[in-house]
Amino acid sequence: MGAVVETTAPECLRDYAVVNFIRGCAWHDRYELPSLALKERVHDVARWYKGKRVVFSHPDFEVDTVDEDPVYASDADAADRLGMTYVPVKRPLRLRPDRASLLSDLRVFDNPSERGFLQDAAAPASLYFVTDVPDGGVTILDEEGKWLSAANSSLDFRTCVYRTADVPSSGDMPPGDPLVCFTWSSRHVYDPAAREFKGDASGGPDPFCASAPPKVPLPGSGD
Repeated sequence: MGAVVETTAPECLRDYAVVNFIRGCAWHDRYELPSLALKERVHDVARWYKGKRVVFSHPDFEVDTVDEDPVYASDADAADRLGMTYVPVKRPLRLRPDRASLLSDLRVFDNPSERGFLQDAAAPASLYFVTDVPDGGVTILDEEGKWLSAANSSLDFRTCVYRTADVPSSGDMPPGDPLVCFTWSSRHVYDPAAREFKGDASGGPDPFCASAPPKVPLPGSGD
């Protein structure tokens, strides 16, 4: 995912912030080899959420943030709430729907050498962007070749732009309409019969997400 905020003048760029919402979960399936019989399905994937290390589970849409600030890509230790968002450093974003433009913009989104932080921009910027590549879609064999572990994810997202003044520095988002939103999904669920991950985004998150435990702090949260 790449979300771009562009304004008519640099002085109003920081008036607009991206807030991402997430629904779904991530988990592991473990299969016995060579039969590929499912032997274990477990919610053992962790993530940082609001400053705590918790099970990767969001039963309904919640703000997607690693710290207390709902602004996406914010940094609690930075003076600038939007300073850790990205700006192009080698080529401008084309922001056009033709294939060549999309591929050019994708290189800027994906390549660290093509982007820098807004707080470090050499000149005032009137555009910034954020990116997200959800986890999942990986298989691992144990050393003896007896087990295969599949890292699955089944996630829905709603990415929105708000006026920065309407986004609190901590806590949940208050009632209010964003300026604009778009929705997208990421599905990586292993199909042992096909020996590949499937990505059907219809019908919401995988039903297994409903069995996830509560998001209590896990070891390593720092408490």
